[in-house]
Amino acid sequence: MVKNENTRRVFKNLFSLFFLRGSLHFLHFITYPFLMRMLGLERFGLVVFAQSVIMFFSIVTDFGFNLSAVKEISVERENKKRVEEIFNSVFLIKLFLAVVVFLILLLLVNFVDKFKSEKVFFLLMYGYLIGYVFFPIWFFQGLEDMKYITYFNLAGRVVYTVLLFSFVRNPDDYVLVAVFLSFSMILTGVSSFVLALKKYSVKLFFPHLPYLLQVWKKSFHFFLSNLFISLYNYSNVIFLGLFLGNTAAGLYSMAEKIFMAVSSLYLPLNDALYPYMAKFKDFNFYKKIFKYSSLLNVVLLIGIILSAKWVILLVYGNDYVQSANVLRILSVGGMLWLPALLLGYPYLGVSGKDALVNNSIIFASVLHVVLLLLTSSFSGVYLVACLTVFTQSVVLAIRLYGVRRLKDSLS
Repeated sequence: MVKNENTRRVFKNLFSLFFLRGSLHFLHFITYPFLMRMLGLERFGLVVFAQSVIMFFSIVTDFGFNLSAVKEISVERENKKRVEEIFNSVFLIKLFLAVVVFLILLLLVNFVDKFKSEKVFFLLMYGYLIGYVFFPIWFFQGLEDMKYITYFNLAGRVVYTVLLFSFVRNPDDYVLVAVFLSFSMILTGVSSFVLALKKYSVKLFFPHLPYLLQVWKKSFHFFLSNLFISLYNYSNVIFLGLFLGNTAAGLYSMAEKIFMAVSSLYLPLNDALYPYMAKFKDFNFYKKIFKYSSLLNVVLLIGIILSAKWVILLVYGNDYVQSANVLRILSVGGMLWLPALLLGYPYLGVSGKDALVNNSIIFASVLHVVLLLLTSSFSGVYLVACLTVFTQSVVLAIRLYGVRRLKDSLS
C-alpha cells in the first residue's frame, strides 16, 4: 500500500511537471517566432546570447543545490528543524553567490567590448537571476510537492508573454525583453519564496557557520558537475555569439530551442524520479521508466528528423530554413541524451556513484569547449551541432561504463 502511494506521488509530480513543460514550451513556440519577427535576426541573436550568459550564471548561484538539497530534504523531510537548517543555508549561500556573479557581470560590462556595447541591456537581464535565486524549486522538489513549481513558473511565463505581445513592436524594443523577463522572474521567485515560508512554516535565521560550511562542502561536487553541464549547454550560443556574431547565434538558437522544447519534456522524469529513487531505491520501477521513455524518445526524434524542414518553416518562416539541418543533427544527439540523463543521478547517483556521474559531465564539457576553441577558425553552426552530438556520446559511454562496473561489483 505504501509503495503504491509513493509511486502515485511520482506520477502526480510527473503530471505537474509535464504540464508545466508542455505549457512553457507552448509559450516558447509563441514568443520565439514573435521575437524573431519583431527584433530581426541580429537583435534576436543578442537576446539569446544574453539569456545564455545569464543562465550560465544561474548555475553558479544554484551551486548544485538542485541535486544536493533535493536529496537532503527528501531524506530529512520529517525533521522540521533539519529542513529549516537546509532551507536557510541554501538560500544564504545562493544570495552570496548572486553578489559574486553581479561583480563579475560589472567587470564584463565595463571591460569586454561585446558586453560593454550593451551595458544597460545586460544589467537589466541580471534581474532574472535575482528572481531565480528566490525561487526555491529545490525545496518543493525535495518535498515532492511540485505543483507549486508548475503554478508559479507558468504564471510568470504568462505575464512575460503578455507583456512581450503588448509592447514589443520593432528592433529598438529589444531592451524591453530584458525588463519583462526580469520582472516576471522576480515576481515568480518572490511569490513562491513567500509561499514556501508560510505553507511549511519555515523560519528564517542565520545558520551556524560550521553547518553552513558543511552544506557548502556537500554541494561543491554537484556544483562542479552543474557548472560543466551549463558550460556544455550554453557554450554553443555564447561561442557563436562571441566568435561568429549574433546572426550565427540566432540561427543556431532557432533549432536549439525547438530541440530543447522536445527533449526537455523528459526532464520531469529526472526531476520526479531522482527524489523518489533517493528515498526508496525502487529499481524495478526505474527499469520500466527507462525502457519505455527511451523507446518513445527515439520514435519522437525520428519524426523530428524527417519533418525538420517543415517544423522550421512553420515556426520561423522560409528565410531561416537552413536551421533545419542543425535541428536534424541535434535530434540525433537527443537519442543519446535521454538514456545518459536517466543513467545519471536517478540510477548511478543513488547507487553511490555520484562522483562518476559528475566526472562524466566535467570531462565531456571540458572536451567540448576545447574542441570548440580548436575549431574556432573554421567553425560554423553545423560543426558546433556535430560537436554537441559527439560530446553527448562521450557522456553516455562513461555512464554505461559506470553501470557495468556497478553490476560487476554487485555480482
